[in-house]
Amino acid sequence: MKVEGKTLVFFDDVCVLCNQFVKHLLYLDKDDQLRFVSLSSEYAKSNGWKFDTDAVVVVDHNGQTYFAESAILRLCQKITALKWLSLVIRMTPKALQKFLYGLVARNRYKFFGKHDTCPLNNEINEKIII
Repeated sequence: MKVEGKTLVFFDDVCVLCNQFVKHLLYLDKDDQLRFVSLSSEYAKSNGWKFDTDAVVVVDHNGQTYFAESAILRLCQKITALKWLSLVIRMTPKALQKFLYGLVARNRYKFFGKHDTCPLNNEINEKIII
């Protein structure tokens, strides 16, 4: 799998919300900029990526790392169809962004549910590293 020059999106593979988010990004990534990596994958572990966080983590093609609400903003800036959302996020006060992201991240299993195993395992896609 080619990851060089791509932005890596690390996600919680059993989180229902995270999986839906990844599916939407797969559909919207028309320019083939993203690769999706399960936080618990052997690929992540073997490359020394271990994030102790409830956050979406983005590592861009330059090696810059973004966490939580900053990662969401970075993804919205990269995906053409979501550029409008990046404007909305940037107009929202940073404290409110952090609060809302933290609220959803801490309660994502309670609000959206949790899979026993990653449903993306069944998808054949060169963009997903489970």
